[in-house]
Amino acid sequence: GPTQMQQNNGSNGPDFNRMSIDEIISLNYTLEQLLKFRLIPRFLTDCKGSLYLQHLINNNNNNTGYIVGLLVNYLKNHCSEILSFCNHKYGHYVLKLIFKHTSISDKQILMTNLIN
Repeated sequence: GPTQMQQNNGSNGPDFNRMSIDEIISLNYTLEQLLKFRLIPRFLTDCKGSLYLQHLINNNNNNTGYIVGLLVNYLKNHCSEILSFCNHKYGHYVLKLIFKHTSISDKQILMTNLIN
């Protein structure tokens, strides 16, 4: 039950594979936590997950550059996945936001990875 999940305060966190996206969203994780627990691909490819990431980018008290920077670094380290996220029916909304807010040099790096 939920008490078991709350007791699991180890660095591994809850068993996300057994949780629905709604349950994970209800934990109100920061982007850092989503990255730490390797939840970005799951969020990018889920309707509500994609909306949650868009919300993190758009509503973060003028911290957009930092949030987008974390996502850009994630994408740079997962180049092979960028194209599938761009083509995904939910992922592409987040990728558009990242491209909108990132630097020209980072745009070029990401685009290069799309072409190659």
